[in-house]
Amino acid sequence: IYVYAETGTTPNCSAENSFLVTINDTPPVDDPSDVTACDSYTLPALTNGNYYTGPGGTGTQLNAGDAITSTQTIYVYAETGTTPNCSAENSFLVTINDTPPVDDPSDVTACDSYTLPALTNGNYYTGPGGTGTQLNAGDAITSTQTIYVYAETGTTPNCSAENSFLVTINDTPPVDDPSDVTACDSYTLPALTNGNYYTGPGGTGTQLNAGDAITSTQTIYVYAETGTTPNCSAENSFLVTINDTP
Repeated sequence: IYVYAETGTTPNCSAENSFLVTINDTPPVDDPSDVTACDSYTLPALTNGNYYTGPGGTGTQLNAGDAITSTQTIYVYAETGTTPNCSAENSFLVTINDTPPVDDPSDVTACDSYTLPALTNGNYYTGPGGTGTQLNAGDAITSTQTIYVYAETGTTPNCSAENSFLVTINDTPPVDDPSDVTACDSYTLPALTNGNYYTGPGGTGTQLNAGDAITSTQTIYVYAETGTTPNCSAENSFLVTINDTP
């Protein structure tokens, strides 16, 4: 830039000085949008500028690929390093929503039915991802199936967590239910369709067979079990009364 003056006379007397104006361009910086993520957010690569936890290039410098695990403002800053130091900055908010906790029940095997216990975290569903039918504590499961425990935040994005467990239902076996009987001198045990004869409850005492003769008054037990864990069993009993022939 020139500074010039003259008299306008004859001769024309003039004087001049000049000075240099140096313009340093402010550097470009990326301007990321605010973002919400579940549990953590991984910083993407930048085209211009660097990440910092504080304004004006303060705090901790972060790098692309770093995981942000708490809600905070992230700054994108760049400077020329000249005198004067020309700088530019943008910031964006990273909101971290925690994935909710969910209970993780163990697989279970039961006889005939299993009653769902109360949960501390999450809800029961018959399908994954909160699909199928929602079940409640106290509901009876009567068939072998996978049960899902699911929870979500309901935010955008929707942060969810899920565990599942297998409920195996073993059917209690059928057993015959003979009627009480009274006989003279002896009673011959008939063939059974389901179960076995025993002299004691729960499959104890002596196992009896069809065709055996009962010669004294006693209770006979008809018992069956699956032999699984847990052992599902069923039992009926009948009284055989023997009257001696005079």
